[in-house]
Amino acid sequence: MKQFKPYRIVHLDIAGLQETELGYGNHYLVFHYRNIPLGHAYIDVNHPLQDYYADIFEAISPAVSHYAALSNVHIESGIKEDFIKGNPVQLLQLLKQTCFTPVALEENTISVVVCTRNRQEALALCLATLLNSSDKDFEIIVVDNAPENKLTQETVQRFPSVKYVL
Repeated sequence: MKQFKPYRIVHLDIAGLQETELGYGNHYLVFHYRNIPLGHAYIDVNHPLQDYYADIFEAISPAVSHYAALSNVHIESGIKEDFIKGNPVQLLQLLKQTCFTPVALEENTISVVVCTRNRQEALALCLATLLNSSDKDFEIIVVDNAPENKLTQETVQRFPSVKYVL
């Protein structure tokens, strides 16, 4: 039987990719740009180093294309080749131009559902943390399960963009 080799989860900001050293072993890499999620990839211990940047670009390409389309920005033809060669300048400029546009940040495509019961302090912290994220591509729905009082509803009312369901 083949011995299992665990994967180490590593979060990588594309802007700091060149300074990152993964070390030896299997890795599950989660890519983002300034807290905006872009993609993920499994990189095993035998992965050829020369394919590293190509695999990263492959992993983030759908998100990059999505943000560019939302912002009506054309992706220049040399971005992929430059990135694969270790030059991320064009890609970083594109991400800066597209990831933080009002359209990219405000369109709700994800629903975050928070189910709770009589945990107002934890709920307030949860909602504040979610709303403080640079990614605004979600709506928040709080489901109050058999509450003993109205404190959860009152907590949610402090956050006008959050929906409350009893």
